Amino acid sequence: MIGKHRTDDLKKKIIEFGGTTPEEITPELTYLVVGDGYKDDPNFDKARQLGVVLIREKELYTLLGLQW
Repeated sequence: MIGKHRTDDLKKKIIEFGGTTPEEITPELTYLVVGDGYKDDPNFDKARQLGVVLIREKELYTLLGLQW
């Protein structure tokens, strides 16, 4: 659960907006949604090296037009 919505529901919403929710960090990834403690996550380092834009969970809600 992130904010008021379950992760699965957010993934569905991202797909509705034309996005994808891949399981791996690749150069094609545009955004990585990060939460607390993200700097300890190995995905953070990989995403940073690839130049992926990091957004906070609250920013995701804003992009999807949802209330936090």
